[in-house]
Amino acid sequence: LSLGSRFALVCAEAIAPAEREQVLAALGEGRELVTVTFDQMERFACNAIELRSRAGEPLVALSTTARDSLTADQREAFGCPIV
Repeated sequence: LSLGSRFALVCAEAIAPAEREQVLAALGEGRELVTVTFDQMERFACNAIELRSRAGEPLVALSTTARDSLTADQREAFGCPIV
């Protein structure tokens, strides 16, 4: 799980089925909900941190392994550059 000002990155498969809907609804309030698969989570896709550039613009830092595990749609959902 990673939370940014504009996104919530989560592996829904890792949440207990009885609590999944409630947790996802809460995480998605005011943020773009980006869900990843268990395989993507194992490739560190949920290990993201939101930073600010020198100009104050948001950006997301991910490892190469994590970034490469995400689809183009998932990367776009962050709404800011990925470094």
